[in-house]
Amino acid sequence: MNKINKDFICDVKIKFKLRKRNLFYHNGDKFILFYICRNFENKKMAYSNITDLTELTEVLENEDAVLVYFSHEQCNVCKVLKPKVADLLENNFPKMKMYYADTVLNPEISGQNKIFSVPTVIAFFGGRESFRKSRSIGINELAEQIKRPYGMIFEN
Repeated sequence: MNKINKDFICDVKIKFKLRKRNLFYHNGDKFILFYICRNFENKKMAYSNITDLTELTEVLENEDAVLVYFSHEQCNVCKVLKPKVADLLENNFPKMKMYYADTVLNPEISGQNKIFSVPTVIAFFGGRESFRKSRSIGINELAEQIKRPYGMIFEN
């Protein structure tokens, strides 16, 4: 493995606010576990952001299957769940599009859709709401609820 010099280690520690416990040893050389940060930067977003109500209306009119994920930045559960939902759609339901709506930045979208808690997921098929899940959302349960209407639209 390549040797990493001490200046580089100090620069990365300062940049990512790492402590000594974030280092591990391999063959006497220090390597920094910063690949996690790099992976988050390089990962392609599997969803689009919705910023206003007219944009949501246009999406629902033009797309056959849409899942809208309502959340905000202060919700820690939402931060963990959102990539899992995006991966579920990308791997199992590739023709279904995912959109993200921030309930704090866009209160008119959450008000119009009667969103009272986050995270909330609403699935639309053919422009109509098929189901919604709030708070405790299981990935397997979500997959089961999407499977039937998705199959009726895309697998016929």
